[in-house]
Amino acid sequence: MTRCTEMTELINKIKIIRHGYPNATRIYQFLLALPITVATNERCFSKLKLIKNKLRSTLMPDKMEWLMISSAEKDLLENADLSSFAEEWSHLKNRRVKLV
Repeated sequence: MTRCTEMTELINKIKIIRHGYPNATRIYQFLLALPITVATNERCFSKLKLIKNKLRSTLMPDKMEWLMISSAEKDLLENADLSSFAEEWSHLKNRRVKLV
């Protein structure tokens, strides 16, 4: 097989050889499906380390999960309307303590 400089070339060559070399085709398809880097996973673990260091003893597992999701999806949360979140949260449960 000649050298491919782009992914589209490789995919086209796989289509050509798939009938003659079915096992090689499967291997190429598997390799194309592998992630290129593990940077996303490493980023999540470093965020976990930061969160656990700051709130080590007081963090429940469900809170940890929400903090991890919030940290990983920071770009989505930056564009979100926080006032609508606060309004919805305020209607969920009456949290006021009655003073007698």
